[in-house]
Amino acid sequence: MFRRDVRHNSVLFVALLLAVAALSSVFLATQRLQSGLQQKAASLIAADVLLRADEPIRAELLQRAQQLQLRTARTVQFPSMLLVGERSMLVSAKAVEAGYPLRGELTLDTGQGAKTLQAVPAPGTVWLDPQIMRRMQLKPGAEIQLGEARFRVAASLQQEPDATLSFAALAPRLMFNWMDLPGTGLIQPESRVSYRLLLAGEPAALARWVAASKPGLQRGESIEQIKDARPEMQDMLERAGYFLTLAALLSSVLTVATAWLASQRYVQRHLLNWALMKSMGERSSRLFRLYLLQFLWLGGLASALGVLLGWLGQAALVTMLGKLVMQDLPPPSLLPLLGAFLFGLLLMLAFVLPPLWSLRKIPAWQVLRQGEVRLPPWSTALLLGGLLLALVAWALTRNVLAGGIMLATVLVLGLLAAGLCLLWLRLLRRLAARWPLPVRLGLSNLWRQPGLTSLKVASLMLGLTALLLIAVTGRDVLQYWQRQLPAGTPNRFVINLQEDQMPQFRQVFREAGLPEPVSYPMIRGRLLSIAGREVKPEQYPDPQARRLARREFNLSWGTALPADNRLLQGQPWGPGSRGGWSVEEGIARQLGIRLGDELRYEVAGQVVSGKVQQIRALDWGSFRVNFFVIATPDLLQQHAGNRISSFYLAPQQAALGDRLVQRMPNISLIDVTAALDQVHQIVTQLGRVVSFVLMFSILSGLTVLAASVQGSLPDRLRDAAVLRVLGMPKRALRLALVAEFSMLGALAGMLATAGAEGGAMLLARYVLEIPYQGHPMLWAGGMLGGALVVWLLVWPAARRVSRQTPMQVLREA
Repeated sequence: MFRRDVRHNSVLFVALLLAVAALSSVFLATQRLQSGLQQKAASLIAADVLLRADEPIRAELLQRAQQLQLRTARTVQFPSMLLVGERSMLVSAKAVEAGYPLRGELTLDTGQGAKTLQAVPAPGTVWLDPQIMRRMQLKPGAEIQLGEARFRVAASLQQEPDATLSFAALAPRLMFNWMDLPGTGLIQPESRVSYRLLLAGEPAALARWVAASKPGLQRGESIEQIKDARPEMQDMLERAGYFLTLAALLSSVLTVATAWLASQRYVQRHLLNWALMKSMGERSSRLFRLYLLQFLWLGGLASALGVLLGWLGQAALVTMLGKLVMQDLPPPSLLPLLGAFLFGLLLMLAFVLPPLWSLRKIPAWQVLRQGEVRLPPWSTALLLGGLLLALVAWALTRNVLAGGIMLATVLVLGLLAAGLCLLWLRLLRRLAARWPLPVRLGLSNLWRQPGLTSLKVASLMLGLTALLLIAVTGRDVLQYWQRQLPAGTPNRFVINLQEDQMPQFRQVFREAGLPEPVSYPMIRGRLLSIAGREVKPEQYPDPQARRLARREFNLSWGTALPADNRLLQGQPWGPGSRGGWSVEEGIARQLGIRLGDELRYEVAGQVVSGKVQQIRALDWGSFRVNFFVIATPDLLQQHAGNRISSFYLAPQQAALGDRLVQRMPNISLIDVTAALDQVHQIVTQLGRVVSFVLMFSILSGLTVLAASVQGSLPDRLRDAAVLRVLGMPKRALRLALVAEFSMLGALAGMLATAGAEGGAMLLARYVLEIPYQGHPMLWAGGMLGGALVVWLLVWPAARRVSRQTPMQVLREA
């Protein structure tokens, strides 16, 4: 009997399998990715806790760490010139204390292959970035000069755990021993130096150190913990997690609908068997246990196979997303698998237990006397299913509000689709009055059961909408970026250009027959006050605003704004403009800067003050030189600074960059071509991941349709037999079926396209902030695709209806 019920309840079986697979794959993938980020976060800062400072680390902070028995290591990082004979090169020098790194490992190449270790360079030796080794033509054993000290090259530094990701730290790296720092003579009062104190130890001791140190932090000091590491990666994976969660929740909602339809058919099919066994003396309690055990076996098998499929699915997801984390992820936990397995069982019980319990009270004679059977109510089952969905939403988001919003969004969209479907059915009924009889006959099955038709259309529409939305949005983003980055978009940046080098810089481009790139003056400055109020990072609740208040800014000056800047407030500057700042709108909003406010900056040890005369917008994604703050020339041009430029080099022109570095070894040339490619790869990768999970939603929507078709199959067979007896040919019967299911699929496709277009418009305007463009071809493709998908699904059942002879149907009846 169990094997027979598995065969007859195959749709319910598949629906449970898909829902459990979707949940377990998303649960496992997000858990592993978050665990991987948590583990790697410590190595990204080479410690458990990191103190950054603009001045040498204060002794009291070190003493407090020693008292709490924490491991510590100090580092100092600064730009400097590396000398090899008469050649020179700007590098980012880093002195490290014994014990570094406290977390993570370094990768070195000593000429005998790469190896990983936790160590620091021996006194008198340095480890160099491969870029330095290549450009300066150095090998292990060569000698270099840094400041007043000479060093021997011991290895090539392939990777360090806490390599800075900021734009200002993109110069090639050099690492040497802390004990050699005084001998270089490079640390002077006005030097641009970044000091760091790394700490590691027991979590409780670290928490006490942070709690005791935070209130006394001085200007230029900040504490960074593991949770603060790689915020851009956390944000990107969090956004992807929202889509994955929504897809898994959508699959769960559709599975509830499938379970409702399939369990109705189950109860109808087993009523007579229940009554016959009960009339032959079988106790109701024993029958209840028998059928309950049968369904538990069915739910357990579907859930177990779903967990297995989910395990394979999360492996595929992690393979796709794991490249973004750039590390080996921890093995999956069994707890999410257990939760997904229990969901399958509880969903089965939610829709089977109430009607089974009600069957215990129905007398056998009432079932045997057809026409007097009162089916058990389904309100309890639907209520239990809703509570289970709420539990799943909470488990996926770990947030009552977020889970409730997501679940409500799915349900509201489904109800909206059902309402639109009912309106369309009314219109269709009026329009079909003059259509051929077989077509009217097929379409009559749609408006004869409007509630069931609306459920089918809404279920299929939800899955198709999500998939179309991801496809449309992903394509729009990539096309927008391609339009924003046309041929000739700058892919090289040059920093540390000196004023006296500008003629030589321009000459290199003239010799190559290329246009001279635009350059801008640049100097570092720290914001001290806004409108007379001292800037304190802790006064800002937003983490991004706190980071902005803490950091130094690259400032520029001039009377003409960069070409892609757009003035929002204030007046354009002219030759006589003085004493003014031009501030980018984003930073003005985050730091509370308004037109007319007085800003005070510390620049090269001096205070510079002026009024905000302009608020402007700019496009950070254009890969052109941009600045948060620009000053009128009178405020900054008297301070010694350098220049920055950007330009485009085709692949065959890459040698020009080497010529620039050879003629001006002090400059840093930054190639962002790889970054542009990586942006496209990440978007494509995330699109594939979300589409992979959304396939579960599509399949779940199809199971709702399959459940309804399977449930109505006996009635369809009887109706077809009657029509055949009355003289309707097979061809007309097939045409009726084609009309019914093609219209069903086309309607779902049309509503899905409308939902995808509306969602794409909202995402483009309010989330992605890109221009929205319609997709006319999507409407035809969505309707045809929906009709094709539905017809392929129901073809076996439709073929059986049209081929079975009336005699066979009447005998089975």
